[in-house]
Amino acid sequence: MSQALPMPAAWFREPTEEKLPPGSGGVHYKDGRVYGWVAQAGEPHAAYPGKNLTIESLGRIDTTHFLRAKFRLDDGSTVKAGAFTMNAGHHRDGAECETAACQYDDTRTVAGIVTVGMNARGMWFSGAAAPWLAEWDRTVFQACQPSYHMRQGGGGAWQLRAVLSVPVPGHSSPLLASAVAERSNLALVASMSAPMTSTDTSPGQPHTTSGGQAPDLPGQAPDESATSALAAALVSPPVLDRLLDALDQRAADRQAARAEIEQLTQRLAPARMDLAASFAAKVKEGI
Repeated sequence: MSQALPMPAAWFREPTEEKLPPGSGGVHYKDGRVYGWVAQAGEPHAAYPGKNLTIESLGRIDTTHFLRAKFRLDDGSTVKAGAFTMNAGHHRDGAECETAACQYDDTRTVAGIVTVGMNARGMWFSGAAAPWLAEWDRTVFQACQPSYHMRQGGGGAWQLRAVLSVPVPGHSSPLLASAVAERSNLALVASMSAPMTSTDTSPGQPHTTSGGQAPDLPGQAPDESATSALAAALVSPPVLDRLLDALDQRAADRQAARAEIEQLTQRLAPARMDLAASFAAKVKEGI
């Protein structure tokens, strides 16, 4: 196995406000780099109305459970990073994952290698997009938004365990009209069931449970504008072009399959006639 070239250090730097202005949405992709917001400051979690559960209200977040790998970069420095996943659901939030391991045990869901950090504007991420992502995968990746999965440690601090791509994030990063001219990706949302929480606990508030563990805090929630946003995304020119290309390719594949079947039928026709004649002769002899 040959050793891969070091990734560019610039990909893992904190995005500047110029590159990540307010209202520019959650995911940005450029020349192999992916960056954006896991959650913006001041954006309440949609699953807990009235609680004003913002990313900064969780206090100092422990990121060591997510940034578990160290990579050497092209300038000789190193960075701690984790896997940004897609096509994997939250644990216990109505998705197909029934165990915590379900989110992390399939490397085919890795969309990128990123580092994360906090600043006054929220929790950001930045890193390298997976090189095997097809053009459609990148389109879906940009259309969705980042979310997180956290667990509360024994001392009350929240531990970041995963960053993943979801159609409906709890802390939405809206795409404002002023930013549309500066970027091409869309904000795609869809309905999703609300996360399950314990009835005697309040996520985001330090506390100790009798079992020594606090409930998980998925960063995903319903969105009242899901239908309209999804409809707008699906009728956008880039998405329509890709769908039409896929339909054309499908039609061509089906036509090729029909031609192959017809050719095989013609080749087998003489053999079928010989078998029929042989069978008829044997029947006649038996009579």
